[in-house]
Amino acid sequence: MKKCGIMMIAGILNRQRKGKEEDMKLCMILAVMALAAVVIPGFALSETMVVNLDLPDGSEYRVADTGNGHRVDIEGYGYLTTPGEPMLPAKSILICLPPGARVRSVDVDLTGGEEFLGRFRIKPAPMILPLGFACDQREYRRQMRAEYERNTQLAYSSSATFPPRPGRITGSGSWREYRYVSVSVCPCTYHPGSGKLTHYATAQVGIDYEVQATDAGASSLDGGRGLNPPADEEARTLFVNYDQIRDLYRPLEMSPEAALASYDYVIITTSALADTILASEFVDWSVRKMFEYSAWRSDVAFMI
Repeated sequence: MKKCGIMMIAGILNRQRKGKEEDMKLCMILAVMALAAVVIPGFALSETMVVNLDLPDGSEYRVADTGNGHRVDIEGYGYLTTPGEPMLPAKSILICLPPGARVRSVDVDLTGGEEFLGRFRIKPAPMILPLGFACDQREYRRQMRAEYERNTQLAYSSSATFPPRPGRITGSGSWREYRYVSVSVCPCTYHPGSGKLTHYATAQVGIDYEVQATDAGASSLDGGRGLNPPADEEARTLFVNYDQIRDLYRPLEMSPEAALASYDYVIITTSALADTILASEFVDWSVRKMFEYSAWRSDVAFMI
């Protein structure tokens, strides 16, 4: 009984039959895959991940009339601070990304909205006047005042809901071996025209990212890292989706049976292309071409 397996490592094919036009076609297909995954540095795979967040309950909001507008407070939250725009609560969260990922865009959708009773005039965020700037203070203050008034006019005369986007990227980077993106999320919306203030129960954060094909399997190719319980616990406190993503940062494990098994036909590729190959008809097609002149029956065994 002959076996066929897919092993997610380098990028070459060990074959037994040559000389046919179909075999040449097979080699060309695999060569293109190898070039795309290894040789072409700009080749990237686009992916999307979704993280669901529970937002503060309405009872956790504190709304106070300051005399020049209402201030909305939530424990543990900061504020939207663009001068002249409504100063609503907001919080930056850290979302862990797959190894090698680079963020392209973030989209936040709020669900489960409920209006607060009453009408509100949310106070605008103040002007930002840094200490010790090197330019003329009067000119600088004039510019900041003009920006503040322009933002106030646009925000409070609009019939649209504020903020126009409840989430935005505030930064990205790495902590230890983990890639992450920082996203600022505003858990409520404000309608300046009607004075309505609405809080939401959940937020769905959609992250579009890309992974360079040469980086996609890096953590498994270099052996990954050993388990580190203290670091794992610290990462769990930092990243809101740590439990969802942690296994991607652990080394791939192979069973003793799989490690000792032998295969007559092996396709070796990267983890970035494995799902695409498995979802296509490529495996069945290549096996059929490999054994079409023999009486062998081929069993397919996947080593992942």
